[in-house]
Amino acid sequence: MNTSDRITNLGKERLKGMIKTDSGLPIKRALSMFILDVMRHDDAESILSIVNMLNDDSGSIGWREFWLHDFTREEVIWAMEELIAQKMIQPLREDAARFELVETRSANFQKDSDDLWFALTKTGKQAWQKWTPPKAIVRSTRHALRNPMRRAPTRKARVKA
Repeated sequence: MNTSDRITNLGKERLKGMIKTDSGLPIKRALSMFILDVMRHDDAESILSIVNMLNDDSGSIGWREFWLHDFTREEVIWAMEELIAQKMIQPLREDAARFELVETRSANFQKDSDDLWFALTKTGKQAWQKWTPPKAIVRSTRHALRNPMRRAPTRKARVKA
């Protein structure tokens, strides 16, 4: 069973609820754009570093507040397979003889993914530049969820006299 089948087997209802935006983006498209966004900071990234950056909730990088749970390696691989097929990212492998990363066409992405690095392509950079990220979740609501004893501020309607 491949990753796409496993993700599909999670159930359509669960997938619909994974993303917390009103952007209307399909789940895979949203995840793909989140991945491109965190990858834009370096020349190449490993899957582990991509997952860690996606889950960063410090506010400087990461998309954790838009996902209902921590991003998983399986979900990231699921989206990255599509990004590779669309030539938005390029898999790279370490070449020990040349001491550098070189392009590769991994025959078994699932098996080799931990040994690979990934770089944004020109197509991926262009897609990221055209992307409009979803709006941030209101911080007061987010804080209220973390601290249920504190209520988020409310706005009172102005009444004309």
